[in-house]
Amino acid sequence: MNEIELHNPSYPMLHWVVRYGETATLFCAAATFMFGLYAAWMLSNSAIALGGLGLSALIYLIGRTLSELVRLVTDMLLPK
Repeated sequence: MNEIELHNPSYPMLHWVVRYGETATLFCAAATFMFGLYAAWMLSNSAIALGGLGLSALIYLIGRTLSELVRLVTDMLLPK
């Protein structure tokens, strides 16, 4: 092994987030919304559905932001 291979760390989780981060974020937001609809149906309360919608939007925005941040960090700081 040469010296570059020994000192070139691998970050599999960062690469996973770059590849699947937006899809995972969309899945989590959709699952939260569907759970909110299910809870609203089971409890017969439409306010829970609105809360699920708001929470899923918040999850999507935060997850998308973190995914973009990880993409920026890997693009700028990790060697090609």
